[in-house]
Amino acid sequence: MRNITDADLIKSIALAAAGASSVTASIDLGAAAPAVIETIELEASLPILPILVDTKTVIVTFQDSADNSSFAAIAALGTLTATGTETPGTAAALALKVKLPSTVRRYVRLSAAVLAAAGDNTNQSVTMTLYT
Repeated sequence: MRNITDADLIKSIALAAAGASSVTASIDLGAAAPAVIETIELEASLPILPILVDTKTVIVTFQDSADNSSFAAIAALGTLTATGTETPGTAAALALKVKLPSTVRRYVRLSAAVLAAAGDNTNQSVTMTLYT
Protein backbone atom coordinates (compact mmCIF):
# COMPACT_ATOMS: atom_id res chain seq x y z
CA MET A 1 0.00 0.00 0.00
CA ARG A 2 1.35 3.40 -0.95
CA ASN A 3 1.12 6.42 1.30
CA ILE A 4 0.46 10.01 0.40
CA THR A 5 3.59 11.82 1.53
CA ASP A 6 2.63 15.47 1.18
CA ALA A 7 -0.53 17.57 1.05
CA ASP A 8 0.93 19.27 -2.04
CA LEU A 9 0.33 16.00 -3.87
CA ILE A 10 -3.46 16.42 -3.72
CA LYS A 11 -5.23 18.95 -5.95
CA SER A 12 -9.01 19.52 -6.14
CA ILE A 13 -11.23 21.91 -8.03
CA ALA A 14 -14.96 22.45 -8.28
CA LEU A 15 -16.59 21.21 -11.46
CA ALA A 16 -17.41 23.91 -13.98
CA ALA A 17 -20.92 24.82 -15.05
CA ALA A 18 -22.51 22.75 -17.82
CA GLY A 19 -20.78 23.27 -21.15
CA ALA A 20 -17.47 24.32 -19.58
CA SER A 21 -14.25 22.88 -18.18
CA SER A 22 -12.17 23.33 -15.06
CA VAL A 23 -8.57 22.32 -14.32
CA THR A 24 -6.76 21.53 -11.10
CA ALA A 25 -3.55 23.25 -10.13
CA SER A 26 -0.56 21.28 -11.36
CA ILE A 27 1.81 19.03 -9.46
CA ASP A 28 5.51 19.46 -10.21
CA LEU A 29 7.22 16.08 -10.63
CA GLY A 30 10.60 17.82 -10.32
CA ALA A 31 11.77 16.62 -13.73
CA ALA A 32 10.40 15.19 -16.94
CA ALA A 33 10.11 11.40 -16.55
CA PRO A 34 11.60 11.29 -13.02
CA ALA A 35 14.03 8.46 -12.31
CA VAL A 36 11.48 6.87 -9.94
CA ILE A 37 8.64 7.00 -12.50
CA GLU A 38 7.81 3.31 -12.01
CA THR A 39 6.82 4.00 -8.38
CA ILE A 40 4.56 6.98 -9.10
CA GLU A 41 0.79 6.57 -9.45
CA LEU A 42 -1.74 9.27 -10.27
CA GLU A 43 -5.41 9.04 -9.30
CA ALA A 44 -8.41 10.99 -10.54
CA SER A 45 -11.58 10.80 -8.48
CA LEU A 46 -15.14 12.11 -8.68
CA PRO A 47 -17.82 11.85 -5.99
CA ILE A 48 -21.41 10.81 -6.71
CA LEU A 49 -22.85 13.58 -8.90
CA PRO A 50 -26.50 13.84 -7.76
CA ILE A 51 -27.47 16.51 -10.34
CA LEU A 52 -25.82 15.02 -13.45
CA VAL A 53 -28.55 14.76 -16.12
CA ASP A 54 -29.41 11.42 -17.83
CA THR A 55 -26.87 10.49 -20.55
CA LYS A 56 -24.83 13.68 -19.98
CA THR A 57 -21.19 13.30 -18.98
CA VAL A 58 -18.30 14.71 -17.03
CA ILE A 59 -15.02 13.67 -18.65
CA VAL A 60 -11.81 13.89 -16.61
CA THR A 61 -8.51 13.88 -18.49
CA PHE A 62 -4.92 13.63 -17.22
CA GLN A 63 -2.72 16.35 -18.73
CA ASP A 64 0.99 17.16 -18.68
CA SER A 65 3.23 20.08 -19.56
CA ALA A 66 6.94 20.81 -19.90
CA ASP A 67 6.58 24.45 -18.82
CA ASN A 68 3.52 24.50 -16.49
CA SER A 69 1.74 26.64 -19.06
CA SER A 70 0.93 24.67 -22.18
CA PHE A 71 -0.87 21.43 -21.22
CA ALA A 72 -1.98 18.48 -23.36
CA ALA A 73 -3.82 15.24 -22.63
CA ILE A 74 -1.67 12.25 -21.69
CA ALA A 75 -3.18 9.93 -24.29
CA ALA A 76 -1.68 6.77 -22.77
CA LEU A 77 -3.72 7.27 -19.58
CA GLY A 78 -7.22 7.50 -21.03
CA THR A 79 -10.08 9.32 -19.29
CA LEU A 80 -12.48 8.95 -16.38
CA THR A 81 -16.09 9.42 -17.51
CA ALA A 82 -19.13 9.87 -15.28
CA THR A 83 -22.49 9.47 -17.04
CA GLY A 84 -25.85 10.58 -15.66
CA THR A 85 -28.57 7.98 -15.08
CA GLU A 86 -32.35 8.02 -15.69
CA THR A 87 -32.91 9.69 -12.34
CA PRO A 88 -30.44 12.58 -12.23
CA GLY A 89 -27.03 11.69 -10.87
CA THR A 90 -24.41 8.99 -11.02
CA ALA A 91 -24.88 5.75 -9.15
CA ALA A 92 -21.43 5.74 -7.55
CA ALA A 93 -18.27 7.70 -6.98
CA LEU A 94 -15.59 7.00 -9.58
CA ALA A 95 -11.80 6.76 -9.42
CA LEU A 96 -9.08 5.91 -11.89
CA LYS A 97 -5.55 5.13 -10.63
CA VAL A 98 -2.78 4.85 -13.21
CA LYS A 99 0.98 4.55 -13.42
CA LEU A 100 2.63 7.47 -15.16
CA PRO A 101 4.17 6.67 -18.55
CA SER A 102 7.91 7.12 -19.02
CA THR A 103 7.17 9.95 -21.47
CA VAL A 104 5.34 12.13 -18.93
CA ARG A 105 6.44 15.74 -18.83
CA ARG A 106 7.36 17.63 -15.63
CA TYR A 107 3.93 19.03 -14.61
CA VAL A 108 0.67 17.09 -14.34
CA ARG A 109 -2.93 18.19 -13.73
CA LEU A 110 -6.54 17.15 -14.37
CA SER A 111 -9.07 18.70 -16.70
CA ALA A 112 -12.80 18.09 -16.10
CA ALA A 113 -15.18 18.87 -18.98
CA VAL A 114 -18.91 19.02 -18.19
CA LEU A 115 -21.20 18.39 -21.16
CA ALA A 116 -23.71 21.12 -22.08
CA ALA A 117 -27.12 20.75 -20.40
CA ALA A 118 -25.61 18.37 -17.80
CA GLY A 119 -27.15 20.15 -14.81
CA ASP A 120 -25.52 22.24 -12.09
CA ASN A 121 -22.74 20.13 -10.57
CA THR A 122 -20.65 23.09 -9.45
CA ASN A 123 -20.91 22.07 -5.78
CA GLN A 124 -18.91 18.88 -6.53
CA SER A 125 -15.15 18.58 -7.04
CA VAL A 126 -12.71 16.50 -9.04
CA THR A 127 -9.54 15.47 -7.17
CA MET A 128 -6.09 14.42 -8.32
CA THR A 129 -3.77 12.58 -5.95
CA LEU A 130 -0.16 11.67 -6.63
CA TYR A 131 1.12 8.58 -4.81
CA THR A 132 4.86 8.01 -4.43
